Amino acid sequence: MKRTVSNIFYNSLYQVLILFVPLLTIPYVSRVLGTDGVGVNALVTSVANFFGTIIVIGLYQLGAREIAKASRQKLRATFWALWKLQLYSGVIVILLYVISTLVFVDKNKLYYVLEVPFLISYALDISWFFVGIGEIKKVILRNTFIKVLSLGLIFVLVKNPSDLWIYVLILSGSNLLANLIFLTNLKHALPDTVHSDLNRLSQRYLKSALALLLPQIALQLYTNLDDVLVGGIAGASQLAYYDQSQRIARIVVTILTSASTVVMPKLAAIKNEKQFNRIFELSLDITLVAALFLCCLMMVNSQSFVLWYYGAGFRSMVNNMFYISPIIVLISYGGVFSNQYMLAKGEFTKFSVPYYFGGVLNIILNVILVRRYGANGGTVSLLITESVICLSRLVLVKNELQLRSVLKGQYKYLLVFVGTLLLKIIFPVEIEGEYFISLILQSVVTTIVFVFGLFLLKTNVAI
Repeated sequence: MKRTVSNIFYNSLYQVLILFVPLLTIPYVSRVLGTDGVGVNALVTSVANFFGTIIVIGLYQLGAREIAKASRQKLRATFWALWKLQLYSGVIVILLYVISTLVFVDKNKLYYVLEVPFLISYALDISWFFVGIGEIKKVILRNTFIKVLSLGLIFVLVKNPSDLWIYVLILSGSNLLANLIFLTNLKHALPDTVHSDLNRLSQRYLKSALALLLPQIALQLYTNLDDVLVGGIAGASQLAYYDQSQRIARIVVTILTSASTVVMPKLAAIKNEKQFNRIFELSLDITLVAALFLCCLMMVNSQSFVLWYYGAGFRSMVNNMFYISPIIVLISYGGVFSNQYMLAKGEFTKFSVPYYFGGVLNIILNVILVRRYGANGGTVSLLITESVICLSRLVLVKNELQLRSVLKGQYKYLLVFVGTLLLKIIFPVEIEGEYFISLILQSVVTTIVFVFGLFLLKTNVAI
């Protein structure tokens, strides 16, 4: 248990490091590059992320699961069979990306080309292996240097809107360097055992990998393609508001769901059903409380945070950040059912179906709403989509889990959330013009009220 907690901590740290540079540089970059520059970067990054998802071919889930289940004698063969799929996929996808960019792209072609190192980093990303064996601490600590280096380069080299290409290249190149570090640790982590028939083993994993890839593509349709739709329909400035309003929320989601990356392989290896359910229910409770608390913090601080963090030029983004915040709860809570329960049980079809439906639904809603309401329409589309996906997760497991027992007492967390949010909206603690101080005050008071509510209602986490 101690090792599991340690791995959750370090995996969360790893996810934070991935987002570390954009998070610290957003206040600077948003002022230097402006809304148009930020919007262009969001557009090209969303396209690159879509292609990157195809390269990884579902190994973030399948790879960690299979490595965790493999015996030491079969570990080397399992790793190479899985990574072989990823490398082949990387070569094919990167070639298609480069050819498509050179032939079909006219506007912003340079920025798309500069994402090639980013795509190569996807092909070399074997973080799933270290998650599977539960040893990622050393790798994470080494990656810290790369992230700090890229942070310094941004502040030194990006000085005006014309330096957008430098910014894109720094982010793209730093991801490549960070993943190269994983490879330096590989030799010591793999045991010296005789290779099996890798071709046959790879073919066996290919079906499962594709089964996980398809829902990931569907997921990209509403987490990255929506950026393309908003940018194409409403323009770069509206895209900047839409994309940046999600960024902080998705950083929070990444940290919360990083626990699933560690817990899922552990659950997959558990044979005792009672122990499985106990760990699952504990994870569900903790995730919901943390998500509701962080969502509440983000909503009550939306105005102060935007004006302090992004600057007055992003004032129009305040409403987007307020209303997008509930995705923290929807994605994190639904993610426990999908990324922990369904994947641990090997139920890939149930894992996939909500993504397919969500991808199609989000495209339809964006086409209808973004044209008329711009970034606000994109926000509403995403909220509806995530709500439907989260609800579908519960429906798909209702015949396997005793939901009444699993969800028992969770209504109290919702009451604490609603009560705290209403109290802070009616009685805000703000100082006019002092956005950072208001941010701190609101956060402290909100925390006190929220924690007091948990104890007052005698919730499970407070007992």
